[in-house]
Amino acid sequence: MNHKPEAFVRGWQWNNAWYISQDRPVTKIGMKEALNERNIPCYQAEELLSPTHKMEPFTPIEIVETIKNKLPKDESHPLWQDRPAYSYQDMTWLPKNNQLQFATAITNTAAVNTMPDRISKSLEDFSVPAETIYRLETLVKNAYIGDAVQDLLPRNFRVPYIGWDPVESKMRPRNLYDHTKNTWGRSMPREYGIPNLRKLKNLSRSLFMESMKISGLGTQVMSSIDKEAHRQFITRPDGKLVRFNITVPLSLYGRKPLPPIVTGSGIGSLGATPVPSVAPMDPLATLHASNIYHPSSAHPISSTLHSHPFTRTVFNHYAAHVDPKWNVQAQKARSLMVGFCVALGQARLRYGEAVAGDLPEPVSVNVINTDGQRYQLATFQLNSMDLGSSLNNVFWTSPEPLELFQFCGYQEGQVTMTGLNLETFSHLHSVIADGAQG
Repeated sequence: MNHKPEAFVRGWQWNNAWYISQDRPVTKIGMKEALNERNIPCYQAEELLSPTHKMEPFTPIEIVETIKNKLPKDESHPLWQDRPAYSYQDMTWLPKNNQLQFATAITNTAAVNTMPDRISKSLEDFSVPAETIYRLETLVKNAYIGDAVQDLLPRNFRVPYIGWDPVESKMRPRNLYDHTKNTWGRSMPREYGIPNLRKLKNLSRSLFMESMKISGLGTQVMSSIDKEAHRQFITRPDGKLVRFNITVPLSLYGRKPLPPIVTGSGIGSLGATPVPSVAPMDPLATLHASNIYHPSSAHPISSTLHSHPFTRTVFNHYAAHVDPKWNVQAQKARSLMVGFCVALGQARLRYGEAVAGDLPEPVSVNVINTDGQRYQLATFQLNSMDLGSSLNNVFWTSPEPLELFQFCGYQEGQVTMTGLNLETFSHLHSVIADGAQG
């Protein structure tokens, strides 16, 4: 007789079971009656949810022009403002090799090259459970290897040296520079893979969830659903308007705000680097002025009536595909600018849009800056809305980036992951769970 293979039989049984169950009625098992007998109240979901917070109506701007007939960049533009704004956005760059100095000068911030004592103390009291090691390896592999999404990635113009350089062979005189670093002019085919933005999003969410499993604070901290737009304005002492327009890929919110790290006269005892002077250059030298912008601010949380209205930690993802280079000073400056923008929104949420001068209580925000493998941790504390105040804002940052793993990918056709660093995860957990007990 011809016997069907066992796999065929199992598949046939599964398909029939699914087909039969699709019309199976829901059986009343008497659960509600049993709860009523024990005097346990039962509620409908609608009875437990708070009412939806009503947003102010927004009047859209009608623009009749198309891409073939673009809007003129003059006073006739519907977003034209008489006062120019110097914008810091996702792709804005600060002067090379001086990024952190200019960032601190723009935001009137004193920098401390260590993490706050509160986070260091929680790090000493924490040890990674044994069962977490396997889960950490799995979530990193899932983000870098196990994702089914395969997109056509950008072409990287910086090709590793292949033994011949078409540019070098035509140079007269020869060898004007070290041509063995890269093979310029060689166009490599584009590859399919997981986009870096998706990798980092999945990895950051998984690390957050793992941290919540360990700490047991699942209801105290919640994460954002998708990337969030932050737009804030502030005036410098010379009267120039600075506009922050950035995108935060992942934010963590709590029921109560983070307590301030230091207050009042305690700032002087931190040993912080004072706000530098970048004269004769203007701190806004690389921030281009524009009269065309939307004049309103934007913060993801619009009311303190939200169950988790206070930002505790924000992530910043460095997801460059083309010629990625991790510059420590540039990433510290980026963390500072992101933390300052988010803290501005939190201050106006807590104390009103018209808040000015020194804050009644400082606003603290933790920042995790990462490319997936390296992590730059930081904490920003906003003390004053006045950028000319003698009370400086404070920015703590880890001296060097922390490495979560050395390699995760394919080697000789096999899934390989090496160098998982549990100490790095301990630092991340201390930042994510910071202040959650409050």
